[in-house]
Amino acid sequence: MEVGGMEYVVNLGFYYRFGRKFPKLPKAPEAPPAPEKTKTEAKAAAAAVPVSTAGVSVPAVPPQVSTAAPAAAKAAAAGDLLKMLKSKGWKERREAAFKLGRLKYAAAVGPLTKLLGDENDGVRGVSALALGRIGDVRALLPLMLALSDDSDYVRASAASSLGQLKDKRALRDLEEAAKEKSKKVRKAAEEAIKQINAPPREKK
Repeated sequence: MEVGGMEYVVNLGFYYRFGRKFPKLPKAPEAPPAPEKTKTEAKAAAAAVPVSTAGVSVPAVPPQVSTAAPAAAKAAAAGDLLKMLKSKGWKERREAAFKLGRLKYAAAVGPLTKLLGDENDGVRGVSALALGRIGDVRALLPLMLALSDDSDYVRASAASSLGQLKDKRALRDLEEAAKEKSKKVRKAAEEAIKQINAPPREKK
């Protein structure tokens, strides 16, 4: 006899109709005990408990969400700036290069390297500075080549960024740049040489 289906309903009416006693139904099997939460699940559940702040109930944000949100926002902003690098206006390209440097977005190294050959010296110079702020060694050779740029602003920017990379392979080129007529370039090259030769800071 099925329990809980149509056959059960028909049989129930049958027994009542003919005055027969309804047989005892078998006991339903006991539900298995709920599995204990793992430590990770317990922490996640605790993190999801609303936290009261100044009388206002605010759901707690799990740590993985709070760290992922800034990264996602950074990637979205960088995506728009990478598109701006291809703008026809040199001011837009320069602004995008500057902001990508501030974001220290490593994926921008390739596009910024290409802008070292831009027709506008302001764009080239800011791109060189941005590469230094990002600090990726892939920019080493392009920045060394930029020390031969026609613009002293670009050469000085390249020298400054090479100092931030702190790669000794740039020393020879920087030593040559330190002999330049341009005071701006000499000063940037000398400072870069000091940065590269400086002893590493001890970790506390």
